Amino acid sequence: MGATFIAGCIFAVEVCVTAFITPFYVDWDYEQYCDECKDIKVSTGNNSQKEAMLREKWGPVDRGTLRVDKPRTIVDRAGRIMVWILPEVLLPTFQAELHAATKDLDAHIASNLRNSINSTSWRSSRKLFGEDTAYIRSGFINISPGWYMPGHSAKNDKPRATPLLHTPSGELFLQCAHKAFPIMSGITHIIHPEQYKMGRAIQESIKRRKCTSNTIRNWPSAQTALSIISNRETPFHRDGLSRMSWYDMLTSIGPYSKAPLYLSPLALRIDNRPGTICAFSGAAIRHRVRKCNLPRISFAWYMRENVREGECIEPAGWMTQNRYQSGRYPSIYCCKGRTTQ
Repeated sequence: MGATFIAGCIFAVEVCVTAFITPFYVDWDYEQYCDECKDIKVSTGNNSQKEAMLREKWGPVDRGTLRVDKPRTIVDRAGRIMVWILPEVLLPTFQAELHAATKDLDAHIASNLRNSINSTSWRSSRKLFGEDTAYIRSGFINISPGWYMPGHSAKNDKPRATPLLHTPSGELFLQCAHKAFPIMSGITHIIHPEQYKMGRAIQESIKRRKCTSNTIRNWPSAQTALSIISNRETPFHRDGLSRMSWYDMLTSIGPYSKAPLYLSPLALRIDNRPGTICAFSGAAIRHRVRKCNLPRISFAWYMRENVREGECIEPAGWMTQNRYQSGRYPSIYCCKGRTTQ
């Protein structure tokens, strides 16, 4: 891979270690908090009364809003790591690689927004998107090497790759980010080794069943889905279809300087500079990013629970501080009796 890739990997490890050894402890039982979030209707986000109750009960981690601009972890009283904050962990070289790869999808990203004009979802609301720029056109796209199409499940179908990945543009996208994506996947291995192994086990299971031809063989991440969003303001929301013990990974690139990420009810303001990675459960923690006046491309990596369930892979649990201290890196056991190391 070369000296630049190795340097990027070493730097990423250093940032992760710094975040781990500089925790911010909160007097929460995160698992109990997540239990209280389970009945929230993620799809509509119209849960103002319930959200107000959660803010009142759990409250901010500090007086007022806590600004975070250095590597940190947010940890509950049981040692569960709720949030990883890794500022500028992706070096400029790899940010440029991500931009070049995403430019190959420029037309697809823009057409998705145009084709969603009649959608009632805020995620495709034109008023939340900025204008097209030379850096990137405004829009979004969701891709996966293996997931269920809307209305389908393991009961009536098998996982299928996003059609885009079978096109020259999709194949070129994966090839062009051949260094940046593995670094991000490696970060997943560091910050939640059990989730990483689960993701790999899911992909191996799909490969064995030959559900998605060769697409999944070229997939560069342990996470099984990716959303790319350009030039969009994001209101406070939750993301469903995943587990609250798993991390989503968010990062942004672009010529912008300020696009802070807010987490509620923690009342965290994260200086979301280009190349920063934040990992947390989007299902458990409400988050938003305000409007940015300069171009910004966001990448959200995540996993879907119904895909894991369909492949019958044991789910990853909570990531805790003592996993490193005890040296425990659990194997993932398939509930059909197979074991994936």
